[in-house]
Amino acid sequence: RYRWERAFDGDVPKNAIVAGIAKDGEPLYIVKGVVNDETCFGKLHEGHSCAYLPWGGKEYSVNEYDVLVWQKH
Repeated sequence: RYRWERAFDGDVPKNAIVAGIAKDGEPLYIVKGVVNDETCFGKLHEGHSCAYLPWGGKEYSVNEYDVLVWQKH
């Protein structure tokens, strides 16, 4: 079972789902957040102090976001 967990400033919640690996070898996680009053889905790069969301052909950094996590029963 999956759920969204609120996080801030690059924090990675426990049980966050790894969606890929960046060129530098660090994990990438699935996030959702808001850009210009619209919900967008993007990535959290471990070791960075923000998440990245695409909107209008650009990538925006945000400090408040929700991370997709695995919820054990």
